[in-house]
Amino acid sequence: MAKSKGKTPFQCLLSASRKKSTHLLRSPWRTRTRRVTFKLTPAEKAVKKARRLEEKNTYREALRDAHDQVFSLAEGLRSCFQKHSTDYYLEEIMQGSRLKKNHKNAGSWNAFVSMEVKRINDELPEGVPRKKANELIGQIAMKWHTLSDEEKRSCTKDALSKLQDAREMRLLGSHNVPINAFHDTRVTLQTLEDEIEHLHARTGVEILMIAVRSKKEHFNRPHVVTTSDRISDFIELTAKENVFDLAVRLEAYMLSGVEGVVRNYVQEMCHIRSQLASLIFHKLKETAKGKVNRMYYHNFDTKITEKHGLIIKNWPLKTFCAPSEISSRIELNLLFNAWKSDTAHFYKLTQQEYDEWMERRSMGVAIPDPQPSAMDLDTSSSDSAPAACDPTSTVPSTSTGSIASTSLPTAPTAPVPAGGPLTANFVNVVSGENGSLITVTKKARKQRKDKGVPRKKRGAENLPTS
Repeated sequence: MAKSKGKTPFQCLLSASRKKSTHLLRSPWRTRTRRVTFKLTPAEKAVKKARRLEEKNTYREALRDAHDQVFSLAEGLRSCFQKHSTDYYLEEIMQGSRLKKNHKNAGSWNAFVSMEVKRINDELPEGVPRKKANELIGQIAMKWHTLSDEEKRSCTKDALSKLQDAREMRLLGSHNVPINAFHDTRVTLQTLEDEIEHLHARTGVEILMIAVRSKKEHFNRPHVVTTSDRISDFIELTAKENVFDLAVRLEAYMLSGVEGVVRNYVQEMCHIRSQLASLIFHKLKETAKGKVNRMYYHNFDTKITEKHGLIIKNWPLKTFCAPSEISSRIELNLLFNAWKSDTAHFYKLTQQEYDEWMERRSMGVAIPDPQPSAMDLDTSSSDSAPAACDPTSTVPSTSTGSIASTSLPTAPTAPVPAGGPLTANFVNVVSGENGSLITVTKKARKQRKDKGVPRKKRGAENLPTS
């Protein structure tokens, strides 16, 4: 059996900062044929009931025989190894979680099967039961083996993308029907409760789980799971109420939509800034995959891009600055939601992109600046010299496949004199929506104290001897 290919380091970096969510709308992904039902008479119902009872008894006997066979296997292990008891080997055989531990990505074969099953079912006349994949797998495999590798890739390219979107929608898509959300919650919580009980029995770990609804349209009641009475006693000792009342209070808080702690405007702004700064720094550390001491907003290209090879994409504001410099609550909420939904995110440059970025940086390739922002105007007004370099400048945003932007015209490149100031940045390290240019602030260096003061010429007695 061929070994499945693992993720490349670049794919791991991309998925590190990716949130478990999707923007795809939930829609039907399979076609169900309406069952043909027949109304039974009381006599037919009685016969069917008797047959069902007989099958149930037969199944119980077969299950009992299977248990006896498993016990005999445990006894065989006991007689072979003689290190533990029969119950130990029986638990070793039966112990296994039903939770899915790994996920296999969809491949060209899966896309081809989906295509062929859909094509065959579309050719069936109206009213004929639809075929399933397991019924057609032999026929599809024979056709699959006749194709070359290039034909397999070309014919399944579009279907593979649709199949991946369908899997993502089924896994993360929000339910648009309350009854579906109710059944999904009920089944998933029951599975988690069973696994928690099994884990507690095996390891003795104490677990408290509280699940409540967050929308009024949902039907599920507060769900509480405790592995022992010690947890309930602890909640009553600390919160002065039982755990079920605590769950009801939690549900009321989630449905109320109000803040539990009343804060004034200044405190609320400080709280949002703190949350936003922590979120951005957390995303930075996840994507960098290395030690990062802090997030730099001034001189971002020197402190972050040059050292870690990271740029920012889809910055929603017109100016790139720290959250502490944003005075509008609307802009803070916009920026926070953009980072929380991964609309704004860090991007790890590939080695080729990073080499091109460093080459442009060393050559001093000039790119036309965008419209100046408020921060640019403040910076430019403070410098009266017309030939001085604006400390804030931009260049085209980077994309995954190319460093240079194709949506904006670039200025002709010219060599920069040695020791002279650069007229623009080399590569824009922060891009806005649709690849628009974002101003990156540059922190000016401190001026020397003796700037403009004439220096004394060295006397003849102080000249160095040859």
